[in-house]
Amino acid sequence: TWLVTSGGGSVSGDTTVTDATGAAAVEWWLGTRVDTTHQVDAASEGLGSVTFTSTARLPSTSTFGLVSGDNQVGTVNQNLGSPLVVAMDLPSGTPALGVAVTWTIVGGGGAVDPVSAKTVTNGAASTTWTLGTGSGVQEVRASVSGFAPVAFTADAQADVPARILEYAGDNQFAANGSEVAIPPSVVLTDAFDNPVPGVVVSFSVTGGGGSITGPVDTTDSEGIASVGGWTLGPDLNTLSAGAAGAGISGNPITFTATGVTSAFDIEIRYSDSSLAPTATQQAAFESAAARWESLVVGDLSDVSLNLSRGTCAGVWYPNLTNDLVDDLVIYVSLDDIDGAFGILGQAGPCFVRTSNTLPVMGGMRFDVADLAMLENNGELELVILHEMGHVLGFGTLWNTFGLLQNRSDVSPAPIVDTYFSGASALTAFNSIGGNAYTAGNKVPVENDNSRYGLGSLNSHWRESVFATELMTPSLNSGVPNQLSVVSVASLEDIGYQVAFTAIDVFTWPAVQAAMGPMRRIFLEDDVWQGPIYTVDATGRVVGVVRQQ
Repeated sequence: TWLVTSGGGSVSGDTTVTDATGAAAVEWWLGTRVDTTHQVDAASEGLGSVTFTSTARLPSTSTFGLVSGDNQVGTVNQNLGSPLVVAMDLPSGTPALGVAVTWTIVGGGGAVDPVSAKTVTNGAASTTWTLGTGSGVQEVRASVSGFAPVAFTADAQADVPARILEYAGDNQFAANGSEVAIPPSVVLTDAFDNPVPGVVVSFSVTGGGGSITGPVDTTDSEGIASVGGWTLGPDLNTLSAGAAGAGISGNPITFTATGVTSAFDIEIRYSDSSLAPTATQQAAFESAAARWESLVVGDLSDVSLNLSRGTCAGVWYPNLTNDLVDDLVIYVSLDDIDGAFGILGQAGPCFVRTSNTLPVMGGMRFDVADLAMLENNGELELVILHEMGHVLGFGTLWNTFGLLQNRSDVSPAPIVDTYFSGASALTAFNSIGGNAYTAGNKVPVENDNSRYGLGSLNSHWRESVFATELMTPSLNSGVPNQLSVVSVASLEDIGYQVAFTAIDVFTWPAVQAAMGPMRRIFLEDDVWQGPIYTVDATGRVVGVVRQQ
């Protein structure tokens, strides 16, 4: 007599009769359980019984697959609405029972309960998934030894907003009646610092008499909402940004800005040892000075220069006795440098204040062989504007203020990732799209002199990144050369009080799309490499910032 006593399954006959050799046999089909020992007892009346045992293995052609629970949407740190379910079927299509399934978190954190389960009567095993605290796609895998794992993903969405934070645009300066350069913006996050989209934020003027456009915005996928524009009144201005909802820490946020009237003055003087400029050339110099005066607005301390005749940035200046400077004097020279299409000009500061290391006097020297070409092409003022930026300290004083990092050496030295580390310039770069820049440190500075000359290194924005920005080592014909918020912000980093009223619209990396075959004006070796001295309030030289 044959009887299955454990594991299920069946035998080919309940009873058999021994043959001539005394043997009796049956065929045994194992059951569908894999987590128990299978047994058959053989008994003969009066003689006792014999027990046969066997272990069931899953056939390699069994099927392990997903049943339900994939692609759910849930809230971070909370259970998903439906369990995760997998099933194991034998090749015949019959459910396999007692198969051990292990559940593993592979992306996003969180937890599963249970972490191990066995398939039941329908061949299925399940677990409950509590999402991790980070928003975005999360993943769990169900595994059975010898079979490919099954992956479940879920879209973890942010919880309710828990805090509001300033994102960009605080503590700016702009001329009275003008918009700030960076529209103030906030970011909403949940308790786990995930950005919360879809939150309504209202902006309102709370002081200063200014006005705004776009007073209501909804946070985007990054949790950011911004005012359309903020036009300042005189002196101190305040703006409030409040999010809809209760229990939001920091709500509302207050932004401040200052409406100013420029008190910064640039005086252009022409060297007595050079060619006299034409009326149109003088107009170009005065126009460039006015542009910078609209961007640098804070008054600097007056200095009475007392200097013997000498050179500044290669430009001769006369004897100066009690020569009161408010705020910057630039001596200009138009003479021979190296002929046409070589060095267009050179510029830089020569004397800086002891109090703040900001320039008192600088020089700009231009090659007369190139002036007609630049005027005819309408490019003279752009070149002057660029070189005047170097006199103000753009690129020429970065290292003095400790803001130039990974300084580059001339080729063929290995190229390093040179960058400007000023906080204002970094914020400005991110505001124009630089938050998507991943090729190196920010803000990237020119680090390859093989194309633009030695003077391009460490003193211009990187051409391959900024392309059409005015303060790169080349100007581009046929497209605008923009003086961006990043360049003005870099002046703020070295100590100027600035306003972003006369900046050009410039967005990275959109500028890259505008670049194509075009004529370029290489501003080769345009940064003065000579000495820079410090002068006290009486205009006497008291120290050296940079040697020859």
